[in-house]
Amino acid sequence: MSYKRSSRGFILPSVVIASVVMLAVLVTAVGVTVSVRSTLNEQYYNELASDAAESGSVYATYCAESGALVLNTPITPATDCTGATVGGASLYIISTTNLRTTYTATLVSSGASGQVVEITGTTERLRTSNGNVYETKTQTLRQVTVYNSDAQSYTTQRY
Repeated sequence: MSYKRSSRGFILPSVVIASVVMLAVLVTAVGVTVSVRSTLNEQYYNELASDAAESGSVYATYCAESGALVLNTPITPATDCTGATVGGASLYIISTTNLRTTYTATLVSSGASGQVVEITGTTERLRTSNGNVYETKTQTLRQVTVYNSDAQSYTTQRY
């Protein structure tokens, strides 16, 4: 007697195994995508804070060259070079429903070696539902502005 062997039941386990492998690959791909997105967002918000600090640096350089900076008095986008509030000026460089950026620049020392200014750029992420801050990124830089009497010009160095 001869028995016929059936191979019809082989396809179901093959499909199940292939589906499990594809699911594992998909889960890995989604995990990598989420990780990359988080890293890029982190870089983006840190760069916005750095750009805000650069804006503060430009304004601080202008104020240092005009001789109007006051020791230990912070300047912001909403103040003049002496730290006095300017009516109608915004405290923020960028202000949207989900983020805002600003800077604070402070003259920390002044002497023959120049004026040393510390600038902190800040990016705040806001909840769109209520406008509350839920994450803050800061970048700080220092700069020295020196008057060169021979050339009758200013030199600014950031570090």
